[in-house]
Amino acid sequence: MSERREKVLAGFAKHKDFMEDYIQHGIETNRKGFGRVIVKNADGSPVKGAKVELVQKTHDFKFGCNIFMLDEFENEEKNKKYREIFKKYFNYATVPFYWSDLEPEYGKPRYEKNSPKVYRRPAPDLCVEYCKSNGLRMKGHCLAYDTSCFHQSYLPRNPREAKKMYDRHFAEIAARYADVIDDYDITNELLCPSELDVTKPPLIREYDYLEWVYDLGYKYFPNNLRFLNEAAMLGDQWLRANRTPYYMMIERHLAKGGKCNAISMQAHSFIRREDEPQYAQTRYNPLATVTQMKLFADFRLPMQISEVTIPAYSKESDDEEIQAEILTNMYRMWFASAYMEGIVYWNLVDGYAAFAPQGSMDGENYYCGGLLRYDMTEKPALKAYKNLIDSWHTELSCTTDCAGEAVFKGFFGEYDVKVTTENGESTHSVHLDKYYERPFVLTV
Repeated sequence: MSERREKVLAGFAKHKDFMEDYIQHGIETNRKGFGRVIVKNADGSPVKGAKVELVQKTHDFKFGCNIFMLDEFENEEKNKKYREIFKKYFNYATVPFYWSDLEPEYGKPRYEKNSPKVYRRPAPDLCVEYCKSNGLRMKGHCLAYDTSCFHQSYLPRNPREAKKMYDRHFAEIAARYADVIDDYDITNELLCPSELDVTKPPLIREYDYLEWVYDLGYKYFPNNLRFLNEAAMLGDQWLRANRTPYYMMIERHLAKGGKCNAISMQAHSFIRREDEPQYAQTRYNPLATVTQMKLFADFRLPMQISEVTIPAYSKESDDEEIQAEILTNMYRMWFASAYMEGIVYWNLVDGYAAFAPQGSMDGENYYCGGLLRYDMTEKPALKAYKNLIDSWHTELSCTTDCAGEAVFKGFFGEYDVKVTTENGESTHSVHLDKYYERPFVLTV
């Protein structure tokens, strides 16, 4: 065992029994449910002894990735492969809505497919078309993001005028996408230190900014999930006993009647290689991860791990295998957690991350945090991810009793059902829903 492997994975090894118990119990409790199938003849009489075969075809849990590189590569071969791989491995896509890139010039938004190109910011219409044609759900990221990196320079310094512009912005997006894209990050990274930059418009520093912007979100997206998204840095120094700054921000917001109805936490391990052993003690520690998951579950709101980066640092086989093992353990713990509804990996391909030229080792490319190498070949981490998805899948058969009933337990999602009786076969479709329990009455 290499020195790095031993140090980085030590927490998983030390707390293995605890981790495995949490995962097994959590998956059975939170990700699965019971379904009741009732098979009847056309006259309404029950069918005894019918064979019922169920095969899961979709998963309610959101397994996602950002789709920022859709048709953004330097050649069509890579573009085609990206399209193929994305729909093969994911059922959920984070679509870029960064205002500064969506509308670089005020009054000229880039919604349409043929809009001028901005690197890593494919036009929303292009993303929507691809996702709809491939059955992928979507999340808009993000509607209000006033960091120094993504701030729109034309936003007025007068808060009243700035609010008018925000209202127009939200209204436009809602009119075009509210019925198409279900989920939105209304805000992003409000706790980052850069938010204190006094050179920026003062709106974000107003006492009621958070409540105001979520009221605006509710005004235009009343039927959507309105996420509060934060760089929560899971498992590290942010966690203090039973509170974190993010927890307290949510707590205050909800106490003031805030309209946030979903929460998400980033899990970027943007750690220099030389510092990784120190941070691994908490970031890759099952006790810290589970503690924080249980803490945020207190809000009883839908949760997401919204941005995941697990570094490999190099193309060396040992480094890539470590990345795969970290992914396997962290995904399993997140998947098992109560109120968790999705996990979104961030950059799919190495060499195309933020703040860096393509193919360089600058910016976020330094971490080699993708699931594919720069040449689009699969890393062990992608294979590990696929193995997880394949294992979280239900296929089973059962037989109806004298009342024509059969009970099964499976992961929440859509199922193809084949019913075989002495009179022949019939096919059906049912949805095992976590939030809506009902018997599935199948007429043969």
